[in-house]
Amino acid sequence: MSNTYHEIYALSNISPQLCEVTNIIHTELGKCFLLQLKSIANLDAVASSFYSSKEWICLDIYTRGILGGHFGWIKTYHEENISSIQDSFVQNIWTAFLQSLTAQQLPIFPCDAPKNQITPSKLRITLYDFDKRARMGFFATRIKDIQTYLAQNFPAIRPMVRFKDDDTQYYYLIFENKEQQAVADKEHGMARLIECVHNFCRENDPYGIFANFIPCPEVTDKETLQAQGLVMGIMRNNPDFDEW
Repeated sequence: MSNTYHEIYALSNISPQLCEVTNIIHTELGKCFLLQLKSIANLDAVASSFYSSKEWICLDIYTRGILGGHFGWIKTYHEENISSIQDSFVQNIWTAFLQSLTAQQLPIFPCDAPKNQITPSKLRITLYDFDKRARMGFFATRIKDIQTYLAQNFPAIRPMVRFKDDDTQYYYLIFENKEQQAVADKEHGMARLIECVHNFCRENDPYGIFANFIPCPEVTDKETLQAQGLVMGIMRNNPDFDEW
């Protein structure tokens, strides 16, 4: 067998290095694993991903029904030996994975290890709040579209919209200065601008992550952000934009 572990046991197209959980494509193994997680571990999982290193097998599970913290992170479990798992919840997840392999007629890990690959012996499972992580991914990847949509609906003011690395306020609504912000609020109403962004979110939401959630921005202005020294960080988190 010449394939890598990642190729053999791929669950979806989600990258573990990114917070984006958008445009999810599940493998057949991934679909089966979600069903097994519901049955065996009682997790309302929406997506999952598999990756490995020399020492670790890693399963990331994106679920609903458990509130996550920053970036949607809920909890990370570590087991030093997959042959002797100590935590019963982790054992249930691992059993769900192994049963999925059997159902899909895939080699059971690690008996059929690819040649020239070191077999990991440790297990790391990370749970994420799917809705919170997916909302952050939505704003990270669609922020330029959001700005275009807002400018089309409010051409007279055209505020800047930028992604904010914060899962309580997912974006900035930025005006040139406080005077422009006050005029926009008086003539158009800040609530209307926020509702406009929410409309865009709902119209482009295949996962229902905005059905019962209204994202509220940090409303500010360029002069304030410059005085706070936040401009470079905002630009770094918004590589799709060249201008400030």
